[in-house]
Amino acid sequence: MLLLLVATVSGWINSNSARPAAATVFRNNKIMEREPEVVSTSSSKKQKRRLLSQREEAALSHRVQRLLRLETVRKELNSTLARAPSDAEWCEAASMEWTAFECAIREGTRAKSIFVSANLPLVTTVAKRYRYTSSLDYNDLLQEGTFGLTRAVERFNPSLGYRFSTYAVWWIRQAISAAVLDQSRVIRLPPKLHRDLLNLERVKREFEEAVGREPTDSELAEALDLCASKVGFLKDCTRTSASPVVSFECPRRGQRRVGSDAGSPTHNKLSLTDLLADESTNPFEFAQSREVKAHIAELFRAALNLKECMVLKLSFGLDDGRPHSLDQIAKIMSMSASNVRAIKAKALHKLRQPHSGNHILKAHYQHSL
Repeated sequence: MLLLLVATVSGWINSNSARPAAATVFRNNKIMEREPEVVSTSSSKKQKRRLLSQREEAALSHRVQRLLRLETVRKELNSTLARAPSDAEWCEAASMEWTAFECAIREGTRAKSIFVSANLPLVTTVAKRYRYTSSLDYNDLLQEGTFGLTRAVERFNPSLGYRFSTYAVWWIRQAISAAVLDQSRVIRLPPKLHRDLLNLERVKREFEEAVGREPTDSELAEALDLCASKVGFLKDCTRTSASPVVSFECPRRGQRRVGSDAGSPTHNKLSLTDLLADESTNPFEFAQSREVKAHIAELFRAALNLKECMVLKLSFGLDDGRPHSLDQIAKIMSMSASNVRAIKAKALHKLRQPHSGNHILKAHYQHSL
C-alpha cells in the first residue's frame, strides 16, 4: 500500500518492478563390591566388555529372580493396604529377616544392572539391522532394544540350559520391531496389516528377481492367496504411509552449523528447524517501512487538511493495511461517493506539487524499483 501511494504521488515516475561395564567378580559365590559403571549405548563409543560365563549368568539370574519375587510381594501388599508399604511392612510380608531382606534387595538390584550392562552389545548388534530400514532414529532403536534386554533379564531361566544371548536376542528384536511398527508411520497400522505389507514386498521382490519385471495385481493376489482388491488396498497403504516421520529437531547427516554455535558439541548439527525459511518481516524492510510511514505522516500534516488526510489513509489502507473503496469511505465519512472522489483527487494533486516536500518519497520509490 505504501508503494502504491508513493507511485500515485510520483506521477511522473514509470513503474518497473546429537564407564565400561564392571567385570563381574565372584568370590565364594558372592558378587563383590565392584559397582557397574555408567554404560553408554552410543555406537560412536565402542567399548570392550567381557562376556559373562554361563556360571555367572546363572548366579546373576538367581539374584534377579529373588528381587522380582520381592517386588511381587510389594505389589500385592500395596494392593491390600491401598497405599505404598514401608520397608518394615514389606520385609514382614516377605517373611524374611531384615538383614537378609536388605541384602536381597541390594544384590538383586546390582545383579540386574551388571546383567544388562554386560549384554548391551547385543542391543547394538540387533539395532544395526534396523538402522537403515526404518524411519526411527538410531538412538531410539537402542533405547527400545534396551527395554527388551531388561525384559529378557527378568524372564531368563538358566535351568533350561541355554545361554542368555540366545534368549535375549529374541526379546530385543521383538521390542525394536514393536517400536518400528508403532512409531514409524504417521497412521499406525494393525500388526496383521503390517505383516501383509511385508509379505507383499517380499513376494514382489522375489518375483522381480525371478521374472525380471514388476508383477501385476492378479499375479500378486495369486502368490499371496488374496483377492485383487485386497492387493490394491495394500498398495494404497504403502503409498499413503510410506513417508517416514522425522522430527524437526532431528540432526541432518553431514550438515553442521556455521557461526556462533558451530563449536558447541550439542548444537553443532543442523536440524530441519534450522533449514526452514523465516517468514517474519526482514528487520531492514521493517525499519524502512516505519521510516516511510513517518515521512508520509509528515507530508500529510504539511500539505493536506484533516478530511483529505482521512480520505487518503482509508483509500490506501495506511493505518490498518486494508484499502477501502469510495463507497466504503463515503459510508464511513457520511458523504457521497462523488465528494469522496473529488477530495481524493484534490489531495493527490496537492501532493504532486514540487513544493509539497515529496522528494523523499520519490527517492524511496525509485530505490524500491
